Amino acid sequence: MVSKYSTKKEAAVKFIKYFLRPENQKIMFQEAGFLPTVESVYQDEQPANEKSELVFYKELLNNGLHRPAYVEYTKISDILSYYINLAIQKEISISTALESATNSINSNQVLLK
Repeated sequence: MVSKYSTKKEAAVKFIKYFLRPENQKIMFQEAGFLPTVESVYQDEQPANEKSELVFYKELLNNGLHRPAYVEYTKISDILSYYINLAIQKEISISTALESATNSINSNQVLLK
């Protein structure tokens, strides 16, 4: 994202064009594990292990579902992860975790750790 008030718009556009070059997308995937944003990279010849990884991610992108666009999503996710973690650590039972999470979500409480 580039601010409309930026004094470096030309440099930002130059960087974006550089970053989006397929050869740079491949390097970012190979060296850092970042998924390519350029579709042609998924079609290119890759070493066998990378090709199968890219095929998997391409299928995921084509068939995956986005999380719900729900304004309270982050809050609910935080509450669930907090109570699920307590249950995994065996600090509370699974039923207590589910009940506590449900109560927290329904009560509009703010979760403080």
